[in-house]
Amino acid sequence: MDQANGPEAVPEGPALGNNGNNFPTPGQSPKRREALRLRSVLWSVSSVKDIRKCGKTPREAVLRVLDGPVGPRLVGLCRCHSIWACTVCAPEIRAARGQEIALATELHLSGDGSVTFGSGTTRHGLNLPLRATFDAVVRAWHVVCKDRAVRAFRVEHDHWGFLRTTEVNYGFANGWHPHGHWLDLWGGQLSPAEVIEWESLVFAAWRRGISKLGLPLPDREHGVRIVSVRNGGVGDYVTDMTSMSAGQELTALSTKRARGKNLGPFDLLRGVADFGGSPWIDLWWEYEQTTRGRRMFSATPHLLRRLGLPDDDPVPVEAGSVIAAISFDEWNGIRARGNHYGAQAAIEAAASAGGFLGVREAVRLLLGGERLVMAAVADEQLTLGPGDDGGFF
Repeated sequence: MDQANGPEAVPEGPALGNNGNNFPTPGQSPKRREALRLRSVLWSVSSVKDIRKCGKTPREAVLRVLDGPVGPRLVGLCRCHSIWACTVCAPEIRAARGQEIALATELHLSGDGSVTFGSGTTRHGLNLPLRATFDAVVRAWHVVCKDRAVRAFRVEHDHWGFLRTTEVNYGFANGWHPHGHWLDLWGGQLSPAEVIEWESLVFAAWRRGISKLGLPLPDREHGVRIVSVRNGGVGDYVTDMTSMSAGQELTALSTKRARGKNLGPFDLLRGVADFGGSPWIDLWWEYEQTTRGRRMFSATPHLLRRLGLPDDDPVPVEAGSVIAAISFDEWNGIRARGNHYGAQAAIEAAASAGGFLGVREAVRLLLGGERLVMAAVADEQLTLGPGDDGGFF
């Protein structure tokens, strides 16, 4: 698929993989810098309008640079809150939800209850589109929930409810690999034999759900896996899992099992950034369009309230003391010069190195001004300079 024939027409941007976020930024974590770099790629290639505005279009008359718990952050720009496709919003929302789940699970386990972690998938291959296999995983779960034997087991063992998510990764050998993850909360303790029985019941229903779609059936070894969750220590995922790792596993964009031959969604986007063209852009568009509008997280009705969790996904919190401010006109001036690619990374790093004076110097340079020598910034060896595309650092 050529970019011109994508799901929607998207604006032109600078050369992918060559913007200001690529340059070393003192005081800023590589993870943050990479998230900002990949989000700037989305401004040019995303098929979703809100994502193309995220971190670029101002939503407030004055942008503030806040000194927050994880370092300086530039706030006041539009946020898309995409839990699937935004490299900045998605990790923040998912991490917050994962922490909520982990704490609720830990509290549940501290009483008389027990928790099991389940994972289910379907056979996949290069000839199967993501929409088909994604829908198969969703359909299989619906069949599990309606299965008589499953429902009877839940009633017999005081099933409180479930928390569920879906994850996607891709392998060039076997294609798209969607799989569902879920936590089942029980009022009493399940014995090892009962966990095995539960896994067998779920697998039978899961396999039947996929068979109705005419897709290749999963085998017993790879179709469904269920393990116990416990508090404290370190789980090995084969026989058990801790409450913290369960929360992270349930909400992560790419888990430890997506390493190696498989690529997580943002690995595909990194391919778009660093290489461009096919197959990277085609794969990203397929992922973006298949997941668009779908809920990342679902739960049994009323379970979230019973656990003390909010119904809606967490909203990224923008809090902290104000270091400096950037006016609406200044930001629009930066955009007019094309220097918004890499601007947020530059401003946040400048704030970390030089505080208010560092931010003002970064803004001056982004607007095309001459560099001023300031001891507060120079002491941190902060060097601002235009990149090949007008970016900084």
